[in-house]
Amino acid sequence: MQEVPPPSAPDPSPESFPTAPPADGAFHSGQNGSALVREISRPLNEVRTWMQFTGLALILLGALSILSLWGILICWIPIWLGVLLIKTAGDIEASHRSGESVSLIEALKRMKTFFIILGVMMALELFMILIGMLVLGGAMFAGLAEL
Repeated sequence: MQEVPPPSAPDPSPESFPTAPPADGAFHSGQNGSALVREISRPLNEVRTWMQFTGLALILLGALSILSLWGILICWIPIWLGVLLIKTAGDIEASHRSGESVSLIEALKRMKTFFIILGVMMALELFMILIGMLVLGGAMFAGLAEL
């Protein structure tokens, strides 16, 4: 029977410890890092055309909302969201082509901003709908009480 040598202990020298990420938050690890960035950005790169389409649609909706009185006040929000999506799609394409983590991180930061703005807008819309339903419901019950 062949003897298996015992597993060797890990190297306790400080040189063998993993290094902390750089201060800029970017991942720099040569060829393996580039392959990792490409693999991470692949799913988003596959839908970047839809991001660009959605961004253009939001910009168009914002431009069209200028035509209404209420839209003049809020038209900048969909335009801002559209610009964020278009820039995000460009950064994702750049990171996927080059394997650079900096553009991927920028794209993810823009996506974070996009979803925060969208979430706040949706919460405000839901609140306004709820208030409208309560006001209309109260008016309806007041009208029924007069019958």
